Amino acid sequence: MSLGLNDIGGIVRLAWRIWNVGSSQYTSAPQEFTEFLGNVRTLATTLQGVEDVARSPMAVRDSFNLDSDFLQSTIKEASDTLASCQKLITQNDHFKKSREGYVVNIIWAMTIKEHIRQQQDRIQVCFHKANFVLQRRGKEEIIQNQRVHLEVTQAGHEETQRLLRNIQAHPGQPMVEKSYTELLSEAVSNRFADSIDDTPTIIQRLDAALVFCEAGTQLFEAEPPSLRSPTPAQYLNLLKTIWLIESITHDAGYRSFCRKDPLNKAWASILENRVRQEARRFLQGDTPLDRVSDEELLRQHESGFDVNLWQEKQVPVPSPLEATGGEVLAMSTPLKTRDQTRVQELRLFRLTENRLRLAIVTSTLSQAQPVVPTVDRNEIDCHKVYLYPIYAMSANAAPSVIWKAAASDYSVQELAFTTLNNAREFQEHVTNFKIRCDLPALVTARKKTGFFDGQGKVFADGGRIQIWMYRNPLSDVRRGASVNARDESEATAPSTGSSSETGGSSGTWTEATLRSNNRWTSVRSGDGGAFLEEPVPSQVIILTETNNLMSATSIRVDEYTALAPDICRCSAKNSQCKEVVIVNKKKRLGLRTYTSKSPNEGWNVAVFGYSILKQRRGNGFKYTAAHYCAKELDEEIAKFVSILFDTVEARKHFQERMELACRTIQNQVEAYHKDLRATERTTVYSHK
Repeated sequence: MSLGLNDIGGIVRLAWRIWNVGSSQYTSAPQEFTEFLGNVRTLATTLQGVEDVARSPMAVRDSFNLDSDFLQSTIKEASDTLASCQKLITQNDHFKKSREGYVVNIIWAMTIKEHIRQQQDRIQVCFHKANFVLQRRGKEEIIQNQRVHLEVTQAGHEETQRLLRNIQAHPGQPMVEKSYTELLSEAVSNRFADSIDDTPTIIQRLDAALVFCEAGTQLFEAEPPSLRSPTPAQYLNLLKTIWLIESITHDAGYRSFCRKDPLNKAWASILENRVRQEARRFLQGDTPLDRVSDEELLRQHESGFDVNLWQEKQVPVPSPLEATGGEVLAMSTPLKTRDQTRVQELRLFRLTENRLRLAIVTSTLSQAQPVVPTVDRNEIDCHKVYLYPIYAMSANAAPSVIWKAAASDYSVQELAFTTLNNAREFQEHVTNFKIRCDLPALVTARKKTGFFDGQGKVFADGGRIQIWMYRNPLSDVRRGASVNARDESEATAPSTGSSSETGGSSGTWTEATLRSNNRWTSVRSGDGGAFLEEPVPSQVIILTETNNLMSATSIRVDEYTALAPDICRCSAKNSQCKEVVIVNKKKRLGLRTYTSKSPNEGWNVAVFGYSILKQRRGNGFKYTAAHYCAKELDEEIAKFVSILFDTVEARKHFQERMELACRTIQNQVEAYHKDLRATERTTVYSHK
């Protein structure tokens, strides 16, 4: 079969539309909220125009019916809608600060979005009614916004006037011809009727019909020969409109509704004409559009048959101080304040492994009003955040952390904690690494990278040293166990435990697929099977500051990393050695360094957090940080790293924790390869 130019053109246009939809970008919550604010402002201006026209001297001279039921109901509905929108805006005013590229607010996406959608439907109806009133006064306007494109033409104005002149002669006539109701089957009608619990007014049903008409088949443009049928949702909205108008026609109060106010009948007739025009596309013409079969319609979700738009759905507005939408409270602690008139509390909620929500509650203490709480809400994408630990710069530094979300319009913010443990805990949640050792007792740190380095060159003179061990925060939440109590015994536990850890949402299915009896292996469900994750290496972090230049160095701790007590004097009996030497038994040590001049310039300890991306380069691997940073951190190779402490006790404490970290990663890697061999015949993949 040969295709003509028109057919080929239609296929090309259809392909372009499919590509255009696929390549469209997601509109973030701040953008949608900004659009909503614009619609509210436009509605307020339109309402003022309607009130001005209704109360103008010309309206009184022309005997304009100021007591018109339609006019007064339109003004009241628009006023109520504006009041509801203003309340919603006040509750979510912080969205106005966001920009494109900032973290999408989780709570908004889960709950507030439904409120916005309901208010947008009400605004849409108010726009149409207000414009209709302005037409009645002979004042043509174009009311446009991003959701409602309403064009008032001279022909439409003349049609309105004709309907008004003939309204008294033909009150309460059937609105939809019988032939147009043929599109509506009994099965679909019953589904519509089942969704209604109360008895709505005629004007409420007309408003609902308008909303469904706007979202119906008038949005569909045929592209013959391939595309001749609208989507089931569009066709279902057309049937909703027909069903609502038919129910109005058979309503016992329809005649009195038309006689009460000529504008009522005119408004209903305009909607009837729009429905008639759309239904004609499926019933008349040389090539009518293809209908969507009842079988396909009845397979749609139950919510698709809901025609109850006049009753606002009660969607609870979540409290920013409570976990909602799958969130879990990860941390709650008081903060220090600069004066005695305020009290601050930090609450940190976790939704995903790399998504946190931070809420700071500030209560102002006064005699007139004892507590006036305000909430500062921010979200943290753990891959796009700067973190500056003030507490790590000196032994006497305040237990504070500075953070700033990348690509946001928020300035650098300082969190002043009451204890050092709370400051470290906040850092752990952002980086997803537990701090197993934190000592401000570092004297010097040397590294040997080449033959001419001798005993090594100094890269840190004073500062703080920490040991980071990765822990999946979602696994901690699911198990609900005490993390600190368990971690002390992990390194000495046998590698063949009886429990299984699953990282996916379908734990039972993942366990059955993996058949793993080892609790060390991290498992995630994915497309086509489960994923065994390679253990994340631990890290030794050295933080130092010299001549206003802040530096952080990460030493990777894998299954071959170990201490070398024979190189120094640690292995001797009753040794008073203050030095430890870190080596790699199979390959050389991997070091990464991040430096900056100030926190405002982007000093970032979070750059060493999870996860480390392992990329193949030649015969080896390159480790780069997944966190946001100003430059890519290439890995530097060293033969060994020597660390000198100020006391023997500090050296012993670090040595114990370092040996614990080395044994832990060894057990994890051993269990990983064991589980990988045990699942060779199942649909399980190694995920690196």
